[in-house]
Amino acid sequence: RRPLAWLDRRCWWEWHWFRGIDPTANREPIPFAVKAAVIVRDWPHCQICGGLVAFGEHHLDHVIPYSKGGPDTVDNLRLAHDLCNMRRGARV
Repeated sequence: RRPLAWLDRRCWWEWHWFRGIDPTANREPIPFAVKAAVIVRDWPHCQICGGLVAFGEHHLDHVIPYSKGGPDTVDNLRLAHDLCNMRRGARV
């Protein structure tokens, strides 16, 4: 018998395979200078909901999603709560 957690992992892999995405492929990280410029520009407000962002609870959100071809540039990134960013997903 397989543990129930196995089903979650299998669903995750199948979701990626169905969309033609290699889940093991590593993408280039956002350059530190770009991250720093976005944080300095937007700190301390979430650019999605407008609330205050605590350090460690922030994400850099792509205005045009990376999965839809959005670049890792200062103009295409904004500071957001981690939950606001995850809730938004890959919508434009």
